[in-house]
Amino acid sequence: MKPVITPNIDSILADLCDEQYSISVKRRMNASEERKRIVSDIGNEQRIDATLIESLLPEIKKLIELRSKRAILRDKLKTANQKKEEERKQTAEDKAIEDEICGYTQQYRLVTDLMWAIEDKIMPLILRLPNAISVDVPVDGSRVVRCVSPKTENRFKLLDYRKLAYINQTMFSSIIGPNSNYLHDEGAEIHQALINHFAKLLRKERFLDFSGLDFVKTAIVEACNDISIRNYKQDSLMIKEGFKVKSQQKLHLVGDAALESKLAFLIKYHSSNKLPVRLFSIGAEYDQSLKQVNTIHCLSAVENNAEKSEIEMKLILDTLWEGYVNLKLPCRMVNCQHLLLHDHEYLRYIIELNFPSTNTWKIVARISHYGHYLSNRLGLEKVHLIDASAIDTTVVLASIMENNQLDDGKFKIPECIQSERTN
Repeated sequence: MKPVITPNIDSILADLCDEQYSISVKRRMNASEERKRIVSDIGNEQRIDATLIESLLPEIKKLIELRSKRAILRDKLKTANQKKEEERKQTAEDKAIEDEICGYTQQYRLVTDLMWAIEDKIMPLILRLPNAISVDVPVDGSRVVRCVSPKTENRFKLLDYRKLAYINQTMFSSIIGPNSNYLHDEGAEIHQALINHFAKLLRKERFLDFSGLDFVKTAIVEACNDISIRNYKQDSLMIKEGFKVKSQQKLHLVGDAALESKLAFLIKYHSSNKLPVRLFSIGAEYDQSLKQVNTIHCLSAVENNAEKSEIEMKLILDTLWEGYVNLKLPCRMVNCQHLLLHDHEYLRYIIELNFPSTNTWKIVARISHYGHYLSNRLGLEKVHLIDASAIDTTVVLASIMENNQLDDGKFKIPECIQSERTN
């Protein structure tokens, strides 16, 4: 049985009473009709849209008042019980203490019942509201913030990466299906060299190797009540546990068991003042189409402090950008507009590589900042979470082949990963 994760309700309610937060959420929810969902699995149907916060605000404030009153009564009860322990003799004063405890207990139960009634009504709706949006998110479309421009001229007709992969025997998709790539010979060596290249940069910034790639995706999916979890019967990432297993036991490809243990790990570090915690894990992840991505996944937990959180985000951006610039490939970093953000994201950057045969850009990395939105829903206090998919090695390999191709169909390997390839 999985332990219950208790959201940090006080912090969530405090956010909803903040005017800037409400404006930000309304801006996000007005952006798309898809965000105006009808919720029918909580009893009465209720529309989740930009007016929801205003309609619930009186009850939100009442709930905050009751939770505060309940905390005061809890302290008074604790004090009265301690006083009772100190004076055990049956005296008039002891009788007064008993009456005081009885009065506090009755008030506590009454306040608790009122509080729970309001929580049962509004919390299922509140927990499905999206995250706020950072002031750094562009309003008028995504914005390129860093760029290494592609070459403007080529001495010969360029081949696309599929033809180059065939000529060099580096990468095949027909062997194991269209959603995965079989890396062969030099392609496999370059894949490992790329992993080593970025892992070395992350270790330099005190990121620790951690075995648990599935945690980040599980935390995000579960904490924000993702639709794929609510409709688990239609979830393409749910598979039978082994082809020969007769039972109906199912396994989720993004993982399910790592969340609680990893959460306990973060809480331990948080309580002992060891933030920021920086972790990375090497492996593969899958999207809803079951497409496999070979990547390095990073997670950083930092104090709930705007300045420190901004510094941590910049460190991750700078580290990954250095890795791509060192490859000497045409690349750019994009600050994504609010229409592209997922419900749980506060801010997102992507890194793209250029493919000269088609003059297109393809995403190879994503860096997402969640503020304290996820940590509040995971029961972590005063923690900001940032995570990143640092590299898609298949896309990077394809870009290396196209941008570094020679007139005989071969290609040059970037100098910065030559030594990693040899190792």
